[in-house]
Amino acid sequence: MRALLVAFFLLALLLTGLFIPALVAGGWILLLLIGVGLVVATLRWLLAITVGLPILAGGALLREIRDSRSASAAPTHPMPGDPDYLDWANREGAYSAPRPRAAFHLSPAPARRRFPWSRPRVVNGRPEPGHPDYNA
Repeated sequence: MRALLVAFFLLALLLTGLFIPALVAGGWILLLLIGVGLVVATLRWLLAITVGLPILAGGALLREIRDSRSASAAPTHPMPGDPDYLDWANREGAYSAPRPRAAFHLSPAPARRRFPWSRPRVVNGRPEPGHPDYNA
């Protein structure tokens, strides 16, 4: 297990580019990384308390908020068989014909952007709006 841990840290040093500085520093960087890894492995219960519990508490709080905002089990309108169901259904239009839809209209295309210094021109033999010959 210890050899596997050392091999893992050597691979991590090699991949992060710290292998040569670790050799130059006499192995102190490697020892430091191994020490940090062992401390984290030893104190993982502390990590679980300081990191895991707040995450669990936040998840429970979000779940509680979501559940409190969800629809209740009781319907908000009368169901078939209730005395005022037909009044409600007729008022809602459940028994009436489908409402006609409005026709689909596209808005006109935007006009060419005009700057204060631009003047209406004649384009392809046709004057633009605002040109003196536009209505001619």
